[in-house]
Amino acid sequence: MQRGDIVIASEKGPYAGKPRPWLVLQNSAFLDRPSSITVCMITSEALPSAFRIAVMPDDRNNLRDASVVLLDKILTIRDVAVDAVIGSLDDGAMTRVDDAARLWLNL
Repeated sequence: MQRGDIVIASEKGPYAGKPRPWLVLQNSAFLDRPSSITVCMITSEALPSAFRIAVMPDDRNNLRDASVVLLDKILTIRDVAVDAVIGSLDDGAMTRVDDAARLWLNL
């Protein structure tokens, strides 16, 4: 697993529960046998904004529907909550994710 991967995970919490796609935000250097992973939610039920990045399904990300990466929904989940890595975002999408994270977190 590495930064930019899309994983299917189910973690209990207000924004979680059912298995759903998440984007791995955590630095890849800290993903060797992690006990937790920092991710942000991906959904097909939100509108894009300056901190919500639209992503179209393709052969690389393997998303089923047009989706939105929610940089306002960042959380850390247990590594055991991750069921599978299904794909990854391309460099252009990750640049937009980085810009949105900086905006949302005022970095």
